[in-house]
Order: sequence, then C-alpha cells, then structure tokens
Amino acid sequence: MASDRQTQEPLLPSQQPAQAEQGSAPEQEGDEAEHPLSHRLTGARLLIVSTAVLLLLVACTFGLTYSYAANRYFLSTAPPTCRKSAAAVISSGLRLGEDEGSPRLKGKQLLVWSGKGHHADLMFDDLRAFDLRTGGWHRLYDRTDNPNNKARDPIGRWKAVAVFDESLPGLVISGGDAASDGSESRKQKLPNKGFLNDIWWLPTNVSLPFWEQPALGSTPALEADKHKHVVPSPRRAHAGSIFASPDRPTQLVIHGGKAPKGDELADVWTAHLTSAAFRWERLYEPLNESEAGISYPAPRKGHIAVTIPGDDPLLFIWGGRNDTAYFGNAPWVFSLQSRQWTHWLPSNPSSPSPGSRDHLGAFYYNGRVYIYGGRGGKDYVSSKPLNDIWAFDVAARTWSPVVTRGATPTARFLYSMAFYTTGNDTTRGQASEDGRMVIFGGEGRDGCFYNDVHEFSLAASKWRELSANRPCQKRCRGKHHHKSLRDHVWEDNELSAVDPFEEEPVRDQRSGANESWVPETSVLELGITEMRQVLRQV
Repeated sequence: MASDRQTQEPLLPSQQPAQAEQGSAPEQEGDEAEHPLSHRLTGARLLIVSTAVLLLLVACTFGLTYSYAANRYFLSTAPPTCRKSAAAVISSGLRLGEDEGSPRLKGKQLLVWSGKGHHADLMFDDLRAFDLRTGGWHRLYDRTDNPNNKARDPIGRWKAVAVFDESLPGLVISGGDAASDGSESRKQKLPNKGFLNDIWWLPTNVSLPFWEQPALGSTPALEADKHKHVVPSPRRAHAGSIFASPDRPTQLVIHGGKAPKGDELADVWTAHLTSAAFRWERLYEPLNESEAGISYPAPRKGHIAVTIPGDDPLLFIWGGRNDTAYFGNAPWVFSLQSRQWTHWLPSNPSSPSPGSRDHLGAFYYNGRVYIYGGRGGKDYVSSKPLNDIWAFDVAARTWSPVVTRGATPTARFLYSMAFYTTGNDTTRGQASEDGRMVIFGGEGRDGCFYNDVHEFSLAASKWRELSANRPCQKRCRGKHHHKSLRDHVWEDNELSAVDPFEEEPVRDQRSGANESWVPETSVLELGITEMRQVLRQV
C-alpha cells in the first residue's frame, strides 16, 4: 500500500499526518488523494477564464480606440441591430475613410440610417452601408461618436419621409418621430412629443456622405397670408415623393400623416429644394369636412406616395389607414399644375386588386407603380404582415399580382426600401436595363424585428437573399427563418456562388481576389473570438 501511494500526487502537508495514522483505510486514502488534484484543475480553469476575460477587456479598450482613430469608419462583418422604419438609399463608389487615399467600394451600396429598435427607448442614430456585391456591412458613423457634431446631423427617428432624388442626387428625409409610442421619458424631453417637421439631405454623389440642412426661406405671399403656415406642422407616418424635371426646380411633396395630438392629416406641401432660397409651400388643405371622400382623399397615415412623371406630373397615393379602418384599392392622384385631386376608380370593379394595407414601400418604373408587403387585413385588429408584390398599370389603371421566383422574404411591414436601375450593359449579356428593389429589416409576425437584406429583379421576377437575418430578440430565434443564400439552390441550374441576376460571379470577400474588399473584422471581434476558443478548451 505504501508503494502504491508513492506513485500518486504528493499530498498537501496538512493531510500527511492524518493519512499516516489511517494506514488501514486504503479506499478512504484514495478519495482523500483526489481532492487536491481536483482543486488544482479548478484553479487552472479559473486562471484560463480570468486570462480570457482580461484579453476581452484589452480587446474592448483597443477596439474602441481603433474605432475612433479610424475617422468614424469602424468596419464590421456583423449586420446592424434589428430595426424598422429606417431610411434607405442606393449609393455607389463609397469611400471607407475620411482620407483621400482611403479604399473605395466598387459597385452599389445600400445606405441605411436610423430607425427604431425593439425596445421603446431604442432609437438609432447610425449610418451604415451594405455592399450589394460582397454582402458586407460597414458602420460609417454614429451620431454619438462625437457629441460636438450632433448639431450637424439629424436626430434619429422613425416613420419619416425618406426619398431618393436623382437630380441632387441624395437621400432626402423630412419629419418623423424622434420618440416612440412606449417612450414617455423621451417624449417629455422633445418638443411636440418628438414629432418633427425638419428636412435634411444626404448627398450620394460624393465618396464620403455628410448630412446637410438647407436654409429655410419663405415668400412674402406666405408671410402675408396668416391662413397659410410657413412650414408644415410636425407629423409622422406621412408619405412623400420627389418631383424633378429640366424645366422646373426639384421639389419634395408630402401628404397627410399623423399629428402630435393623434389626428390624421390630409394637406399637401412642397419643398423647393433647388431654389435659391429653400422654402415650403402649401399646395392643398381641406377646408370643409363635407369634402372628405369627394374632392380629396380621406386623412390617413402609413400610406405611399409615388411620382408619375409627365407633362402634368402627378402625386400617386394609395393605402394607409386611420385609427379604425384601412382605405380601399382605388388610388388618388394629385396634379401639381391644377392642384386638384382625382380618384382613379377601376373600370372593372371585379378586377384583381391588393388588399388594403399600411406601412409598405412603393416605386415607379416603366409606366407601373409597384408595391411590396406591408400590414393589412379587414381591420387593424386582424391585420397581419404581408410579402406579396403588386403592379398598378398607369395607362390601364388596373392592378395585377407579380408572380415571383426565388426565396421570398418573410412577411413584414415598416421595412426600408430602395430602388435602382442597372442600365443597359450589353457587355455582360444584358439586353436591356433592369429595375432592382432592395429591402432591409422591418417588423414581422409576433413583433419580431429583422436585419436581413433582400433584392428583387423586375426583369427576372426573382428574389435573392443578400444577407441572412440574425434575430436580435431571444423569443424570435428559430422563428420565421429562411435559408441563407449559401444554402439555397437556385432554379435553372444556377449556383449559389453566382449572382442569380448577373453572369459575373460574386467574389469571396476574404479570398483577396476582390480588390475592393477591406478587412472587416474589428479588433474587438478578434478578442471575442479568442475568448470563445479558450473557453471551449476549458
């Protein structure tokens, strides 16, 4: 027995006398001898975990320092936090850094700004870019990065008008809500309960976008007429569109929305964006409640507004609701020349039409108005998210459903939408231009918020997923999940490594073959990765 004990681990000094007196209990001695070893193993685990935590803290400190030193351009492979009602626009040639020598992204990027998170007080102030070719996210800046620069950037918001103007070019936002329905503390700190009536412009014809706010002006006629306001009242969930042509100044036209007191609006305003002195002008305001439903559309919120170009450009509005009901399928159009409304009733009442809905997106392309998704139903209580696409033929004044292929996105509303055209590029076998709709985020069933990106080709009538959803709420994990682009088998013998709309393959951004790629893994992420590897070994 004594020789057997000598081959075991040395005993602690405090245990040796007691074990010498108990030489007749070998099983007990064996148990006693294992405890010190287990203590040593536990101590080793604690040392490894402590070292991992220390590495994480160092990585956090260095990562945050690196983030500020990189001129606000903190690169990350992770998508932004899930959100709804963010502003979005397509840009190209974006430069990743404030220095002239900073690398640029090739192709087109989706710029996403602000939006509302799943918590009542979670309102974002960041600007992010998604590379449509490589599928990588880039964090451009956050309004909280430098408190001294807050005055030059708009306050974060949701339910704002966000439209793209090709003549400027850039993203134009107006109004919205800087608080939220559940954030009483934020409402108390902001005027008009957080409702806004400002206007901002983010140029996209520069490699490094910064917000600009035009100086407000007014005409003597507006100032002399007390009945006319100089600026529109604060509002959210209104609709707007850009009117631009060579013979007239670029205008932003907005309609309706919800006022701070809760009532819906029906007025029409225009902002002359390219005039020598920027100014607002009211084009229409109902003066008699008996006119509702006869000469102008009923007050509403959450609807769409699209510009129909022509000699007499029209503002096309559709959808939306008030506090009790959704509005029907016959659109209204407003003439900027006559300043009159016209109700485009269908010639055939039995023709197909989309169900009434709100908080959807729309765009005009080749004589048609396209809509996607939103939230709709017989009434607000029974409403649910949607994911269908419909087209309204302006000449025929009829609706028709769009049959789609590919992985259809999860039904959602209050998502972000941007539209662009590819151009007539015959060098890549493309016979004619293609219109592309890109959507990001939004809210789906069960109150789940999203951060995925999908693109739809009008020429191919096909969806593709550009960035898979990463749930931000524990209760939403595993729900409403779609396979990612890598897992999807495309139709017509297409490979997942090939852009389903184009012939040029999408390059692996980590292979080094794509010269426009910039390393996107931050020091902080590297520290977290190292800690996870250490913990797996414990």
